[in-house]
Amino acid sequence: MAEKMKFTKESVAKAGGVPGKQIFIWDTEVTGFGLRISPGGQKTYILQRRVGKTTRRRKIAQVDDLTPVAARDRAKVMVAEMVQGIDAVADKKAAEARDKTLQEAITDYRDSPAKKGGRAGQPKKARTRRDIDKVMKWAFSDWNDKKVTEIDGDMVRDRYAKLAASSAAQANLAMRYLRAALNHVNADSDIVVLDRNPVERLNRAALWRKVKPSEKVIHADDLPTWVDAVQTKLVGLKWERELRDMLLFILLTGCRRGEVHGSAEDGYPPLAWNDVDLHKRVVTFRDTKNGTEHRQPLGPKLADMLKARKEYAGATWVFSNGKDEVTEKLVAAQQRIKKVTGLDIPPHALRSTFITLSTARVGLSEYVVKSLVNHSKAGDVTAGYARYDAEDLREAMGKIESAILP
Repeated sequence: MAEKMKFTKESVAKAGGVPGKQIFIWDTEVTGFGLRISPGGQKTYILQRRVGKTTRRRKIAQVDDLTPVAARDRAKVMVAEMVQGIDAVADKKAAEARDKTLQEAITDYRDSPAKKGGRAGQPKKARTRRDIDKVMKWAFSDWNDKKVTEIDGDMVRDRYAKLAASSAAQANLAMRYLRAALNHVNADSDIVVLDRNPVERLNRAALWRKVKPSEKVIHADDLPTWVDAVQTKLVGLKWERELRDMLLFILLTGCRRGEVHGSAEDGYPPLAWNDVDLHKRVVTFRDTKNGTEHRQPLGPKLADMLKARKEYAGATWVFSNGKDEVTEKLVAAQQRIKKVTGLDIPPHALRSTFITLSTARVGLSEYVVKSLVNHSKAGDVTAGYARYDAEDLREAMGKIESAILP
């Protein structure tokens, strides 16, 4: 049974705590008026009462700051407020939520777990967090101190038009992040802070600008020229062998470039030898963009290339030099290939090339290619049911390799 006593200067002074445990003592005169003694012995006057279906506990003051009589009088006032339906705790939370600035909302959203895809419930990846900061600074730095409740549809419409004049793709991305940050304000509050997300104005007025996907891809007729340049024309570059093998590996697997050389800035490592099984001819990509671990078969020629690379690479990273160093800069190879062939193919276009050749030239089904490149199957019921074993995918990789390499 909870301990009770009439609070006086003497009784409060004599009240003792329990080392390592928080205890409560309740006043005999005002229901819910209590003394909280922390595990370290600190004494605080509190009031605990039900407001509707919720039990609220509010701090009144430290014992040294008020006499028991003054604390009891304040407790009576607080009780009267609660009886009238005034919930100071909820009101304070509501006020704080409505006073939240855009910068605070962006930070809260950036630091919150991912809500969709394979990473749902997990922390956002470092690159995503960095992209949010970068894009929002570019688009809304002058709105940082505005309250989220001050941002309206007219402001969103006008800002979007200004941003889209510079880059429609970046404007779309900025507005998607803004929409998500403002949605998170409501999701993270006990009240509805925003009756309507102001970014919805772009939907209602059909203002979103369509952005064509990048058309950068190596066309079938240019493929032999590009492959030959990678294999023979990078001589003399500082990272000659590493650049050659990286580019061919990306083209022959369709993986993302970051899965090859990692990112020191974002804190994830390059592809490691521990994740390459040359006996079974399988590579494992860990902590991928959609949050899953992806195992992919290797074609025979690519497996032979990696076996040869193992003779001169470092002991830890697949695409390292003899000192186990890995470069993240592939631009020197891109520039050399452009100079000798006229083909300006950025590394990210190699994934598009892999997908395009796999479907158009090799004739693989969309579902096989999705499995090979680890595309999310969310929202695609058929793809979700499609299952392929290692040998199905190994045969597909062999066909792709034959179509790419002479």
